[in-house]
Amino acid sequence: MCCICWDTMGHSDQDHFPVEIANVEGCRGHVFGMKCIVEWLTNGRPMSNTCPMCRTQLIDAHEDTMFLN
Repeated sequence: MCCICWDTMGHSDQDHFPVEIANVEGCRGHVFGMKCIVEWLTNGRPMSNTCPMCRTQLIDAHEDTMFLN
């Protein structure tokens, strides 16, 4: 289940397959639907560069790198 929209995720859904946060100190194992986490990270709102669960920074503003697996 996606922690953003609370909808189910499945490998058969091309837009909402499970994506795990990876290689970010302090934020491990949080899983979101791909379409939800991409929308979250690109919406331009305050805190949109952070994990929706723990608020750890996921996008390095200087490198523009996303830490998704």
